[in-house]
Amino acid sequence: MSFTGNFQCRSSVVLDLIGDLYDVESDLPVWNPLHPEAEQHECLLERKRIRKERSSSIVDGISDWAI
Repeated sequence: MSFTGNFQCRSSVVLDLIGDLYDVESDLPVWNPLHPEAEQHECLLERKRIRKERSSSIVDGISDWAI
């Protein structure tokens, strides 16, 4: 495989992982600053929980790719 072909293959892997992170973000509940403070807080906690649950393995994959 040529250098260019190998680079394109490796690049597509990390681009797919970054796309997966965007997918996680697009699935998060929408935070609305106009909602009552308690609802905002719950929404932010839920967003944090989902990110931790779904994004950590993706970020690990990006880290592994970079090494």
